Amino acid sequence: MDVNVIRNLYVIIGCTGIVTNMHAIYTIVASTKKLTTRHIAYLYYFVNNILLIQLSFIPTFIPNQAQSKWPNIMCNLYGITSHYTGYCSLMSIFFVTVSCLKDSPPSMNHFAWATVMALLCSLIPTLGLCGYTGDPHHTTCLINWRNTTDGCRVFLVIISLMFFGLPCLSSVYELMNVGKNSTVSSDAKKLVTSLIILTIVSWLPFAVLSFWELIGRASDITPMMEASPPLAAKGGMALAPLVYVWFSKSAVKKETKQEDKKEN
Repeated sequence: MDVNVIRNLYVIIGCTGIVTNMHAIYTIVASTKKLTTRHIAYLYYFVNNILLIQLSFIPTFIPNQAQSKWPNIMCNLYGITSHYTGYCSLMSIFFVTVSCLKDSPPSMNHFAWATVMALLCSLIPTLGLCGYTGDPHHTTCLINWRNTTDGCRVFLVIISLMFFGLPCLSSVYELMNVGKNSTVSSDAKKLVTSLIILTIVSWLPFAVLSFWELIGRASDITPMMEASPPLAAKGGMALAPLVYVWFSKSAVKKETKQEDKKEN
């Protein structure tokens, strides 16, 4: 695929994602007088989405001649920022799930722990383990999948489990253990189900790419295979707020109808 096509896709996804996530944030802030930790779980999710999506514009402003020679420090900064916000976004899916389905939402300590872990794991590649490198299209900087050292493979397993497998599986577990007599609304269940599915589908290409490298087939990874995961992940981040707004409006309408019935 032509590099200009990928750059244009990043711009389209970036513009769309910023608008949808900002709209979701506005919906949250406008619908409540006092923010609770439940609201903070959603805000944590949407804010990190915006931070990661904004990086989509960077390749557009880099001249074609300079794209093939990303300075090492620039690539590291891009890699740290994108992976940090990506890790936070993935972990926040579990926070959103718990907030919707449980009586006790995540505490501020949970958000602090997630933030610190995401930052540490995004810094580790710059310390000589795996490292960050530009993709073949020179539109982003990712963990160097072609690094075949044992330490790098172990690190890839850890981050795949910690930031993809664990949050997604834990969210599915919480959803499956919601009892029939639970007070959780059907809209909340649909919202959580939709967000979990969207997260798994949009971030699965990264997991596949990581697994492909782990089994020693990194040489078979094509430039298109390497360009697809960031596009899919950011595309999912652009769609997730629409899911939230749809179900939140549906819930408000039902609450309004119930109040009208009580008054009548």
